[in-house]
Amino acid sequence: MTDGQFRTYCNAIRAHMANQPVEIRMPEIRGSLDNVLIAETDKEQFIFKFGNDETVQKNAKISRIYRNVYRIPVPTITAHADNGLFFEKYPLMQGQTLYQAINKQQITPNQIQQIYREILVEFAKMTRVHPIQLNSNPQFKFHNFAREHTARANNETLANIFMVFAYVANMGKSNDTAIIHSDLSPKNTIITDDGHLAGFVDLDSAVICNKNYAFCAMASWYKNLGFDIKELMDYYEETTGDKLSRSRIQGMVGLNNFGKKLLWQHKQRRK
Repeated sequence: MTDGQFRTYCNAIRAHMANQPVEIRMPEIRGSLDNVLIAETDKEQFIFKFGNDETVQKNAKISRIYRNVYRIPVPTITAHADNGLFFEKYPLMQGQTLYQAINKQQITPNQIQQIYREILVEFAKMTRVHPIQLNSNPQFKFHNFAREHTARANNETLANIFMVFAYVANMGKSNDTAIIHSDLSPKNTIITDDGHLAGFVDLDSAVICNKNYAFCAMASWYKNLGFDIKELMDYYEETTGDKLSRSRIQGMVGLNNFGKKLLWQHKQRRK
């Protein structure tokens, strides 16, 4: 985030929170688009995330559907605009990210495995959220979301390459498609102080997605933490009765990790 962007975002936040003394800072862990700020009053803390109008409105809608209909733990997002800037606002979720807990060695391997079992419970709920809730809007199909996100974080060439991979990876039966959070990573998973799932953030990634690809994206992180994705698939199928395309998931995990590494390396070279 440039100094100019920071000042512009701060001005929008202060205009929105007029008559309230507020301190504004960047989060400890910054996302690939670097578009999030934390605003703190003497009583509350809020997340402000800047983006385009369509995505901000979509995130607010999915927040309501996830929370109110399916009881999936995500923040209550509201959509706002100020002088051509569009942003979502929600209360800061209590706890810390799973990523932070792992880096600080505050959590055991058994606790990590238990958290992933709790994630699977919520993942199963997401697989029931029909694409009609977004009017099956092509803009919010995973391959189009992946292209836009990669173009903003990296460049157009890589974005077009990744879009093709994402399109192929998300092919499959229509009843395997739902509005699923496609990046249930440790950075987007909030946990409680006693090591249980508190909820998920970054609803940009809640898009129309094939469940097997979304499971693969989650399983990629699980594997990178040193665990066997077979046990993750076993637990999911045994507890939900929902069948996965196991060979497809196992094949995609390696490709997904390679793609993430490639995008990360490219971004580091640009800095």
